Amino acid sequence: MFCRTHSQTSTMKHLEANLHDEDTTSPDNEQTRQPQKSSRSDNLEKKEDFMTSQYEMQFPFTTQREILDYEARYINGQSEKRQILERDVISFKENVRLRETHETPNGYLLKTELSEMGKWKHRALPSHIDRNPPRHVENITAEAFGLDDDWQKLKKLISYYGGLHGVRQSVASVILHLYDRKRYPILDEHALRSVGITEEYVHGPEYPFWQEYVNLCRAKAECYNVSMRTLDRALWKYSASGAVFGDNHPS
Repeated sequence: MFCRTHSQTSTMKHLEANLHDEDTTSPDNEQTRQPQKSSRSDNLEKKEDFMTSQYEMQFPFTTQREILDYEARYINGQSEKRQILERDVISFKENVRLRETHETPNGYLLKTELSEMGKWKHRALPSHIDRNPPRHVENITAEAFGLDDDWQKLKKLISYYGGLHGVRQSVASVILHLYDRKRYPILDEHALRSVGITEEYVHGPEYPFWQEYVNLCRAKAECYNVSMRTLDRALWKYSASGAVFGDNHPS
């Protein structure tokens, strides 16, 4: 099964429309047709379509079975300690849901939970995260989880924009990936490389890149009927096992 996302369908429709215009153009009406000026929004839309089509063309999986196979390889390649830590970190989502009140309708993270999540992501992170006051962690995560815009959610968590100390784009995406009600991918160099995205984006993603990557992963997860966590594991393992650099099906 090959899943075609919305942007691929839109791109094909644009191409078909352009071909139709070329076929129906005659010498009589060619002079009367006035060239249309592209607005800034039109240029941005074209850029987004081009970016998304690039990612889709390099998306490595064509069946759900392939995704599940690489997820299994990811899990089996983790030590027992790492597997337990990941399960514990994922379980914090239940705590976030229990904190949903009128004041915090989407819940929030505690500093201790954020520190454990940081330990799972990178062993050096807790020392940076621990510099955040507990109330600051609760307020920032509550505000981020409460926003609707995907880009604003990411920015709210990042230290550069006044978010959480020690949290850059990659870690911010982990927080959303694990605990937000909406589905988000992780900005990890291995996963990104699996769809042809260079490492520079991990450290400095901008809109529309973030939004396009989110849209791509959501569409693929829905199309192949897998969770975002399953897709992220599979993309990570695909690159980490060396598939991106030559062998399409490494052992």
